[in-house]
Amino acid sequence: MGARILVIDDNAKDLELASRLLQGAGHAVLTAQDGESGIAIAQRERLDLIVSDIGLPGMGGMEIARRIRRNGGLSRVPLVAYTGHAGPGDRELILAAGFDGYVPKSHSPEALVWIEAFLPPGLRGASRGKASDTPA
Repeated sequence: MGARILVIDDNAKDLELASRLLQGAGHAVLTAQDGESGIAIAQRERLDLIVSDIGLPGMGGMEIARRIRRNGGLSRVPLVAYTGHAGPGDRELILAAGFDGYVPKSHSPEALVWIEAFLPPGLRGASRGKASDTPA
């Protein structure tokens, strides 16, 4: 049985790719194209993981992280930044905002392994428990 994962990304191509990779590993994937919708979905659904882009219009990923961490019901859900923001100091800023991990956007299946590493071993699909491969 896979995990219930919310992916938040305004880029339709990236959102579809991440969804397909995660679904292919046996996960149920919910999607949102903006921060407000993502927060609303997170508040009404039972989730095992939230994956969010940082550079979103309106409410960006950093604000999403702050709101999730302030919400008692969501504060324990792992939150992973899946983003193209890979400049000097970005990783540190992202983690300081409340993300549990940082995975650079990649159009390769290896990104899936890194994302799944934030799930409990019994919920991982493609990685088969290989958490040691994570860049976090």
